[in-house]
Amino acid sequence: MKHTKEFQAYCDLLTEDSAVGLLLRIRERLSDPSPLSAAAAKELAADIDEYVQPFRMDTPCPRCGAPLYLSDLPQYRSVCYACDENFY
Repeated sequence: MKHTKEFQAYCDLLTEDSAVGLLLRIRERLSDPSPLSAAAAKELAADIDEYVQPFRMDTPCPRCGAPLYLSDLPQYRSVCYACDENFY
């Protein structure tokens, strides 16, 4: 099976140290027994958005219009998480 260049980009992004750092920051914030404030939740969401942004593609899903992301399957170019469909 031939891997797409988008799949290679997905693999490269996924293996960066930033993924582990993001997960550790999320774990730390969620393990605190005190309630998460609105500001802290907003900051956490911004951290997640910043990490996810490089995976997001410029084109919308042709089926539902949601954002497309780099596919986690080597034979596909992109995936739509809203309608659970992969595209070439």
